[in-house]
Amino acid sequence: MATKSFKGKSPVDNLNRPNTNTPEPPANENNSSVQDTDSQKQDSAPPPKDIKKKYLRLDITNYQDYISLMADHKTNTSGEYVSMTQYILRLIEADKQKNMELYRKLEEIEKMKQKLI
Repeated sequence: MATKSFKGKSPVDNLNRPNTNTPEPPANENNSSVQDTDSQKQDSAPPPKDIKKKYLRLDITNYQDYISLMADHKTNTSGEYVSMTQYILRLIEADKQKNMELYRKLEEIEKMKQKLI
């Protein structure tokens, strides 16, 4: 059985040697394709604003244990899995329903302020 000799074939030598297997595209063709792509992006209509979502970051560092425990309790009592995010969203929705009338009044006040300005 013949053994292969790796003498003189250091991996470091392979790293230092330039890669000749992949040809580079000519500079003119590369620039024109980039310009075509850019012009296509400018020609296309921007995405509707209602698709973009805004995210709010909540710092729950001091409440993480509480929220986790309450979400687990909801999971155990309801029979369906409730994540911490779902628990928080349900709290916000409940508060929203409770204060909907106040919210509408405040919204009307803001609209009147905008009319005066």
